[in-house]
Amino acid sequence: MDEFLDLENATRHLLKSSGFRLGKVGRRAFKQAVRQPVADDPLPVELMDAKLSARGAMETVLPTAIAS
Repeated sequence: MDEFLDLENATRHLLKSSGFRLGKVGRRAFKQAVRQPVADDPLPVELMDAKLSARGAMETVLPTAIAS
């Protein structure tokens, strides 16, 4: 579970360093909230897709992580 939270925080930090802030977002809305601000810039889109792919893989390994 800590790894899942670490990955989400790293994603938030990467967005913040690019000038975007997510604010309060639940786990179920996280994917859309991450993609929306970077949709028009190809480099952050690739970076966020990689992070979201890793997050998706973790969801299958740690299914209880998305329950909270």
